Amino acid sequence: MDDDSVLEKYVKSAVGRDLVGNPDFLKYNRRVIDNVRNRVDIGQTYEKNNDYPFVDECRSHARRFNRAMTSENVIVLVHPFYLSVCRWNSLIDIQKSDLTDYKNKVFDLLNKRRSLDANIAIFDTAHFYADCTSNLLKKGIVDAVYFTGYDNGVLEIKSDLEYFKDKNIFLGGAFNAKCLSRNITAFINEIGSEHVWALRDLILNHPDDYKSLKPKEIIYFTKNSNSIKNLSHDRIISSEMLSSMIGK
Repeated sequence: MDDDSVLEKYVKSAVGRDLVGNPDFLKYNRRVIDNVRNRVDIGQTYEKNNDYPFVDECRSHARRFNRAMTSENVIVLVHPFYLSVCRWNSLIDIQKSDLTDYKNKVFDLLNKRRSLDANIAIFDTAHFYADCTSNLLKKGIVDAVYFTGYDNGVLEIKSDLEYFKDKNIFLGGAFNAKCLSRNITAFINEIGSEHVWALRDLILNHPDDYKSLKPKEIIYFTKNSNSIKNLSHDRIISSEMLSSMIGK
């Protein structure tokens, strides 16, 4: 089975699907499927949804398979497959086209990972980990997964940022001006803007806020999160530029 087939097997819409993507989590099947198929984001938390000890089991599972990030470069994908798994049927045609283009580019990045001097980490919710990204971790397609809050994209365990000290960080995923942007801010605050880049063609706008999913500007938040700014253009690169910067 080629790499694209493997990725398509694990990254698929939850619509019409009754089984969690990773059989390691079958005992939580209904909890996971209901979440990724009918997800309500705003105002929800793991605690409100009585998601423990499920979340703890996801963390334990990830710790078993996470590998050391030995490169000075780390590609971080934030909630990378949320729309592909959860929202495909609600998108308009232009958004479906944008999402297909984005997914193909993410797959291309993952397929050429061995040609890059970089580790790849995913920041994800517990439910999407159980359904999707845990398989990528087990297969060695990504090196590590760390868990975000239910609806804010921020790492649940703040000390997880320690794994990224002294690294160059290249960010993609979802969504611009939301979870992805909060992580741009967190990394700028933690390691300095000179070590942080955004991957323009691997970032999505939220479909409820923009007709096109392709961002014209990349947003980040000020340190106190009271206002937003456009990320400087010299900190924004394409996935092609990434290959020229950190290709082996």
